[in-house]
Amino acid sequence: DETKCKELFDDFADEVCQTPQKTKVGEAIRCLGHNPLESEVSGWMTGFPGSHLTFKQFIQVVASAEASLESTIEEVTESLGAFDLDGEGWIPIGQLKHLMCTDAGDPQECLSPEEFDFLISDLSERDGFIRYAEIAHLLTES
Repeated sequence: DETKCKELFDDFADEVCQTPQKTKVGEAIRCLGHNPLESEVSGWMTGFPGSHLTFKQFIQVVASAEASLESTIEEVTESLGAFDLDGEGWIPIGQLKHLMCTDAGDPQECLSPEEFDFLISDLSERDGFIRYAEIAHLLTES
């Protein structure tokens, strides 16, 4: 909704230009409940010159984010299910931690071990395994 975007735009605007710096746009989009990679955010801003975005440009970036980040719980569950070797609905926490903390390619896109531990702290754990449907729900909820 445009009102929410305007509030966010204003919250992230710097005092001098009254517009947000491009380096803050990913953080702003995360405030809307999305979790884009920095490389995705950069791609959405391609073609916008300068170091800041106008409100119109910001709206276009948010629209691009919302269109491309619609991972469904089914897609995430299916992806995580590849690690469920016995078909029981559980995956090794160590393997998931490795994927999320070290294996994303770009160090800026990885969680720290502390962030990972916090992320899964309220989820069911059994003998070093975690129910992957719960993590899929957590990763896709807005």
